[in-house]
Amino acid sequence: MLFDVRLLVPDDALPTYALARLREPTLSPQAWAAELARPVAEEGTFAAFCGSTPRGLLRYMLARAAAGAEVFVIRWVTAFDLIDPQRVAEDLIAAVREREALAGRVTAWAPGVPSGPGFDSAVAEDAVLHSVL
Repeated sequence: MLFDVRLLVPDDALPTYALARLREPTLSPQAWAAELARPVAEEGTFAAFCGSTPRGLLRYMLARAAAGAEVFVIRWVTAFDLIDPQRVAEDLIAAVREREALAGRVTAWAPGVPSGPGFDSAVAEDAVLHSVL
């Protein structure tokens, strides 16, 4: 699947709110807008868009390892697709990991699986996935 993956800004709160609520049903529009307004140097949200429709969200935080390396920590992922939401999640995770690797950051995942083969699938399996079928 080909998606436009980009970092969300506060103006994206309304179009991505429904997808964010799939992960957290009690989330209010104001709370979601506040999350997107936090400094991206600390935490933020990437989204995968198909045209103008958001299909997946990946929330992250940045940390620093004891050795000084900057670590990009995936906090949660949610995705929607009519048939295969896991594929949407995996594609989003792979695109973000590639971007972070180019920036010299190590990617980690809060529940902690090794960052090797199968990493994207393991993270996607823990994602909140929604489909019609």
